[in-house]
Amino acid sequence: MVEHPNLLSGDLSEESITVLFGVEAFSEDHSCVTLKTETNVTVGCPFNRHIVSRGGQQREISPENDEVSDKTVAYDLLKLGCPLSVQSNEPFKPIIDLYDGETFVKEVDANYVLREQHGRTGYKYSKTMKEAGCMREAQSWEKMINAMKGGSIESAWSRENYQSCFQESSDSSISAANLDKQYEILNSSGAASHIVWNDVGTFVFLLKVLDPEFSFCNLTLEFGVQVHGVRSAMQEIPTFVVLGYTTLRKVLLFLESLTKRPSICPDRDALKSSKITKLGSYPLQSRFLAIGIASVARPTGEMYLLQTTQRLLDNTSQRDKDNIYTVIFLADLDEAPRSTVREELSRKFGEYIEQGLLTVIETFPEFYPELNNIKEKYGDSDNRRTWRSKENVDNAFVMCYCKDFSQYYIHLEDDVRSSPSFLPKLEHFIHDQPNPHWVMLDVAKQGSVAKLYQSRDLENAAIFYYLLYDEMPIDWLMNHWTKIKSVEDAEFYNKPLASLFEHIGVTSTLIEKAPQGASVAELFFDEYDQKFKGCNPPAIVTSSMSSIQGQPQDAYDKGDGYFYAESSKNDDYILIKFKLPTTVLKVFVDTGSHRAIDYLLYSGILQASFESTEYGELTNEEDSCGYFTTIGAFRKGKVEFSPNEPKEVTCLRIVLTEDYGGRIFFREIDVWESLTSKKDDV
Repeated sequence: MVEHPNLLSGDLSEESITVLFGVEAFSEDHSCVTLKTETNVTVGCPFNRHIVSRGGQQREISPENDEVSDKTVAYDLLKLGCPLSVQSNEPFKPIIDLYDGETFVKEVDANYVLREQHGRTGYKYSKTMKEAGCMREAQSWEKMINAMKGGSIESAWSRENYQSCFQESSDSSISAANLDKQYEILNSSGAASHIVWNDVGTFVFLLKVLDPEFSFCNLTLEFGVQVHGVRSAMQEIPTFVVLGYTTLRKVLLFLESLTKRPSICPDRDALKSSKITKLGSYPLQSRFLAIGIASVARPTGEMYLLQTTQRLLDNTSQRDKDNIYTVIFLADLDEAPRSTVREELSRKFGEYIEQGLLTVIETFPEFYPELNNIKEKYGDSDNRRTWRSKENVDNAFVMCYCKDFSQYYIHLEDDVRSSPSFLPKLEHFIHDQPNPHWVMLDVAKQGSVAKLYQSRDLENAAIFYYLLYDEMPIDWLMNHWTKIKSVEDAEFYNKPLASLFEHIGVTSTLIEKAPQGASVAELFFDEYDQKFKGCNPPAIVTSSMSSIQGQPQDAYDKGDGYFYAESSKNDDYILIKFKLPTTVLKVFVDTGSHRAIDYLLYSGILQASFESTEYGELTNEEDSCGYFTTIGAFRKGKVEFSPNEPKEVTCLRIVLTEDYGGRIFFREIDVWESLTSKKDDV
């Protein structure tokens, strides 16, 4: 094999390189057959890969509403093209697309930073480091420039020296002392920071993608933004200043109409009627949880709704089913796709519809406001603006329907998989919240996949989303609503989330939206409930590592316990000693969590001691485990092992194979045993 020196040193090359290697195939009987095949693999930055800012179209804004800044900048129209045009009271975050030449690759979802090229300071960032969830002081342009030794200012901060503030750093210049500074790192997530303007005029930004795992390329982009002011005293009302004049006008018009119409939500008699409730009946008794799903047919024909519904049912016990209502809103405006899905739901889930667990609803066209000629924003096409505006109204309607028959409500997309035992896990998650007056909680990481509300707030949220339906995407609206409602309790706005649902859809209901892949998967999805249900076989769990929080036994026993280990090094271990030899069917170990994003075990192995073995490593005599055999290696913080046939095991051991010097968060240790061959207690 030809090895390239840049790959051996760990450096990322800007130039593409070619690696020549042989491929060997092995048969099941372990006899070796060498394939005389050579393969060329290109490693590095693909030719002509670059990023562009979506949008750039000029839009009409009345000149008399523009304030004039005394800051004059030189703007190269031929080089930069038309600037993005925004209102000074609109939140701003550019949408960046990745291209190979003229071919669209995907939307950039990695971390990036902006630097104004003319030294303009007429903007700030919407979040502090503390609000962003940093565990220590994050990097910033000021810090990186002060620390640089020669070179251009633009090179001071790059993917080569980027460090996450969600993990500890060996850089002594980055401290945890002050988290009240602005958080300057942006990404495509609706929950991330964005730009807030405090000046108008033209800004020229250099954008740099920082995430070293996103690309081998140094991806940079220079673009302009034209910020227009809006003169209005009403704009100064604090609650709505970030949402803009148009938003405030809508809210005021609605308040004026309250004497004529008390709510945008239909009354209960209308909700109960066959005009809206198509399958099942409107729930009359209150339960713990309602799940609302708005579903629209995909232009490509894929249907995830049946799979999503089946998994919800499969992952709930009978006790869970008695505490849940599931409402599916068929939100297509045309009857044909609604009729097709309605028939499929009736055929497949008729039993649950009869039991009152599942209700299928539709709405009437009059509920929708104008969906054509939506004003231009964010560089979106006409189709995209209509699509996201209708999605906001769809969400508002299903919230209206579900507002009165449960204590809690989950708003769920129609293409997700649920965690086993998600309801009791959810109950634990709610119970563990430090502030009982929370407004909205994330039970999935990605966008608006799964949001948890207290049902008493649903009508308020529905009105907010309905009135602002054409302003911005639903995940942005959700975050604005949460922040407004949490204004007196801002420290609880950014809360640790739970991964009880995972997005599985590849194709969108918007035909022009690029297919999504594994990059949107939940990194810490609760895939199993073995430990949570207390099904692990009895064992004593110990470790050579000291604890920051929790104990090794907590990562193995029932519930959502964990072991947060300090100062791990090579040969450190966790030992699981079964009280009786156990016939093992499967072992799964998971590290890291949303509260410890970067504390995964990357270099480690899983070992087992079997009752009889002729090879392996002998442990200390006091362990009384016998010889150990390596049965698996950690990949991306996880290891999973299933023997070809059940084997009787006396001990399991997790062993580190490199010095970490830092922390590891052991979240889950699961062991499945064969009950048919389990030994009787003696």
